[in-house]
Amino acid sequence: MTDRVPDHLDLPELTLRGLVLGALITLVFTASNVYLGLKVGLTFASSIPAAVAYCWPRG
Repeated sequence: MTDRVPDHLDLPELTLRGLVLGALITLVFTASNVYLGLKVGLTFASSIPAAVAYCWPRG
């Protein structure tokens, strides 16, 4: 593994991009969970699909 972040670089852990994407993913998966819960009577834990969707490989 040759590419790594240098030790002297101080990267932020919380960014506006992260907050916006997290809020958007939360809204989408919460809305789908509520819809399925009301329509079908079945709910699922939406945190696992949200984590998989966020970690999906970017081309």
